[in-house]
Amino acid sequence: MRTSEQIAPGECCTVRSMSRIETTARAMCAVDLQRVGYSGEELQGLVDTYWPVLAAEIYQGQTIEGDWPFTLEEIESLTQRYRRLVPAD
Repeated sequence: MRTSEQIAPGECCTVRSMSRIETTARAMCAVDLQRVGYSGEELQGLVDTYWPVLAAEIYQGQTIEGDWPFTLEEIESLTQRYRRLVPAD
């Protein structure tokens, strides 16, 4: 893992920790799912399943501190299923 002293000027905005991305992705996923009517335990289960879809969108083009635990195939499959639950506007 790199420290802030090892990050070049202007690069600080492109390095994200996996835990920070997961937190943000979970929140965004919950908002999307609530918007189409999910709530309670069902909402939590769906967020647990689909947060990687939003994380992949956040992750694009960025350096991640920590491991990215999902394969391209997993993300593609999850994205297809997620888009059926939450159609793009």
